Amino acid sequence: MPNRNISVLPLLATFQALMDHGGVSEAARALGVTQSALSKQLAKLRHAYDDELFVRTPDGMRPTPHATWMSGRVANILAEAAALSDATEFHPQSFEGTMTFSSTDEICRLLAPGILALLEEEAPRQRATFVPLQPNYSIQQLETGQLDLVISVNWHAPDGLKQSRLASDKFVCLMGVDNPLAKSDLGVAGFADAEHIMVAPLGLQNGHIDEALAHLDRRRSVRLSVPYFSQVTPQILGSRRLVTLPSHVANGLCRDYPDAFVIRPLPFDVPEFSYFAIWHTRFDKDPRHIWLRNMVRKITRSAFDVTQS
Repeated sequence: MPNRNISVLPLLATFQALMDHGGVSEAARALGVTQSALSKQLAKLRHAYDDELFVRTPDGMRPTPHATWMSGRVANILAEAAALSDATEFHPQSFEGTMTFSSTDEICRLLAPGILALLEEEAPRQRATFVPLQPNYSIQQLETGQLDLVISVNWHAPDGLKQSRLASDKFVCLMGVDNPLAKSDLGVAGFADAEHIMVAPLGLQNGHIDEALAHLDRRRSVRLSVPYFSQVTPQILGSRRLVTLPSHVANGLCRDYPDAFVIRPLPFDVPEFSYFAIWHTRFDKDPRHIWLRNMVRKITRSAFDVTQS
């Protein structure tokens, strides 16, 4: 039984070096220490285990029966310690796992092609999964690691989460080409008096546009709220209704439905907003998570540059 007053863990590398090299000078050279320092460490090991451990013979330092018995266990301990050190490195090419994101459908649409392309190039064994955005930012799933990142417009992120801005955008108004408002300048009165479609991924009844209108003593009439941006179609908007969207979403819908929509700037000031990557502090220093966040940041900025060019 080792002497409880001596910490043996820092000395196990010395034990293993002596087992591997069979001599003090060779073991010291392998560890990068002096022979004197290694001899002192060996003395501590002998005292700790109340055994000579290594005995000098014409063939070098030979292990005692107790040292031979210890050798397999020491090798396992050092292997586990090395595995802990290796865990600080992340090699995406060899990682077999799933990265899970929570976001809105327009972010999934925007990022999915870039994520697939990058995974094929850098991490062919990984799988990416998108799940719907939750009102509480899925804080419990972020904490447990079931969810890696929330990507969202961040109005009210919960405490305990970290975030990084990915890109900024602005709101614009989208309407059908046959809407009378499409043929003239859109004013505050015309905007407020029109029928509106609201895209509310979190199911909220009021949004940033409603807050801006309230400052002008105006209200809008929302006829329909939908959870997904992809549900905005020419049939939904018809010739009377408006929808307020991020500009990159409006541009995407115009590409999907050529000659069906008209984009107009909002007739009142609304600040630009930002999309954020949000994660739990538990994973802030995790190498895999750092790689994942860098990947998402790179893809998001590239995607926004394309949509706004």
